[in-house]
Amino acid sequence: MPLHGRRKHPNGIFIFLSGLDDKIREAFSGRTLDVPQITDDCSKEIRIESRQKYAAPRKAVEENLKKWDESASAPPAEDEMGAEEKFEEPLI
Repeated sequence: MPLHGRRKHPNGIFIFLSGLDDKIREAFSGRTLDVPQITDDCSKEIRIESRQKYAAPRKAVEENLKKWDESASAPPAEDEMGAEEKFEEPLI
């Protein structure tokens, strides 16, 4: 049986019991915050502002994705490859 648990009551009061290293800690209680009912739905405005700030035209995104896909399928060009790195022999 785990040494931790939480019981929530319908009125928003909860009791929390926890344990560590097979030792039970003292339980404590609390009360959840009352969350106000949502009166305004701003989701449409949020989507519009987000798209204005972060979005790019679909055609541009598709072109970038195509370039990335093509570059991943082809071996790197000579100018894209760095000089070969030399590593010392391990001491093992």
